[in-house]
Amino acid sequence: MGKVKLRLLSTLATAIGKKEVETEASTLREALDRLTAEHGDDFKTKVFDETGNPKRVIKIYLNGKDVRFLDKLDTLLKDGDEVLIVPAVTGG
Repeated sequence: MGKVKLRLLSTLATAIGKKEVETEASTLREALDRLTAEHGDDFKTKVFDETGNPKRVIKIYLNGKDVRFLDKLDTLLKDGDEVLIVPAVTGG
């Protein structure tokens, strides 16, 4: 289990009232579960769909790599990792 930094942008930062948080977790899923437990339904509904997976408009990066090309929510974390969670910006 490692201490990881999670950076949140836009509406996600607004939902929890901070742009950065630190937590200890072994997997990305565990880190996001901790964030959800600490920050409640507003965060949860912005990030996850009804099946418990990240919404398609949410992009998650571990140390600059898109987790969709790693092990998604089962991606292992280690001490010092940085997770960036970005809601896609749409409009026209």
